[in-house]
Amino acid sequence: MTGRNRVEAKYALKRFGILNLFDCLITIDEVRREEKKTGKVLRKPHPWPILEAARQLFGTGSLRDDLARKCVPGRTGVVLYIGDLPDDILAAKRAGKFIRIKSAAFPKFTRDPETTTRELQKLKPDFFLESPRDLSRILFL
Repeated sequence: MTGRNRVEAKYALKRFGILNLFDCLITIDEVRREEKKTGKVLRKPHPWPILEAARQLFGTGSLRDDLARKCVPGRTGVVLYIGDLPDDILAAKRAGKFIRIKSAAFPKFTRDPETTTRELQKLKPDFFLESPRDLSRILFL
């Protein structure tokens, strides 16, 4: 999930040679399209982008009319959501009402990593990452 549009997101992922590693890509384009349909603000910290990704990845049904009518906890396994800002962790926590999810904070490349880390600590993400290598300790628990 990204606040970038689809063209920019795909360009960056291709440039780094990792586009093929993504089974799902939710961009601001999808969020805006859904906002237009529903008349609701669905940007993070709203959980819609996370729940939509879960729907696409795990076939949990439509989330349009009732945010999580068919998004059944336990059906999808556990989702790991990694974000760099407080809104990311808030969105993951809110999505946790509908799916099994863990949040990881990775503030290293934010504008002000120290301040962002303090803000994130207040939200108590499940994990803090200092480098991408830290993923191995999470994924192989």
